[in-house]
Amino acid sequence: MNFACKIRQQDMEPVLRHGEEPEVKSCADDNEMRGQLLEIVQRTVSAEGSVKCGILCKNLAQAEEVFLWLEGRMRMHPKLHLLTYDSDTFYDGIMVTTIPAAKGLEFDEVVIPDVDDSNYFTEYDRGLLYVGCTRAMHRLTLLYCGKASRFLS
Repeated sequence: MNFACKIRQQDMEPVLRHGEEPEVKSCADDNEMRGQLLEIVQRTVSAEGSVKCGILCKNLAQAEEVFLWLEGRMRMHPKLHLLTYDSDTFYDGIMVTTIPAAKGLEFDEVVIPDVDDSNYFTEYDRGLLYVGCTRAMHRLTLLYCGKASRFLS
């Protein structure tokens, strides 16, 4: 929560959550970023119990692209789901969705891909990142290629 408050540039009293420090990972290119994403997904799928991992994208086009790419690697895995505004079920496992659609939801782990400065640069984008980061209860990973979003510095 302290990490998210820095993005929002607000001095707020965060709700304490226990878990690892957020990770902001620089990737050399899209292939490396997707490899990192797949590694996180595979770790979540193999975890014991019911674990919820949210892959939160800026918009639906990005979410669909990530979902289709993961689906191709995981061969219709039953724990992989695309969550849209038309969805009526919140599943255990991996949920690929948009940050706006995830508002009000919480995940054990959140991954936000494409957090580069060309994708997240407006004040609206700052708010999206804040909302996305606050969806994580225990683990948060932000992935980017090139220059990280100005809101992460």
